[in-house]
Amino acid sequence: MTVSDLKQLFRNQLNTYYPVEETDYLFFLLAEHFLDLKRIDLGLNPGLIVHDDYLPRFNDAIVRLKKEEPVQYIIGETEFYNLRIKVAPPVLIPRPETEELVDLIINENKKHQHLNILDMGTGSGCIAIALAKNFKDCAVTAFDISEKVLE
Repeated sequence: MTVSDLKQLFRNQLNTYYPVEETDYLFFLLAEHFLDLKRIDLGLNPGLIVHDDYLPRFNDAIVRLKKEEPVQYIIGETEFYNLRIKVAPPVLIPRPETEELVDLIINENKKHQHLNILDMGTGSGCIAIALAKNFKDCAVTAFDISEKVLE
């Protein structure tokens, strides 16, 4: 099966669940994760053969997407503030507003050094990790009440 065929199959399976633009976006995310191919590679090589070993992953993703499972849970990660953050239930997927909060904290504290940062209810740890990456000389403490989330 070619990449183009797989994309069409993906579209056909999800056309009653998502608009075509969103279906294509989901396909490209999954193709990047499963096949290690960038969107540009897929566009430039629509005839690229996808080995049959990868088809069960895409079929499983289609089933999960039909159940409205977030694509971030399917691939096991999300992008947050230019970082790859691992996510799986019951960890909440970071929202764009959370990135805005991190950006606000960074911009308002550029002049400060030796910050002590406390992240209560850290979840994925995205806030603590992003702040630690952006404030090189800081102490970050992050905790969560849920052991399952911390795993």
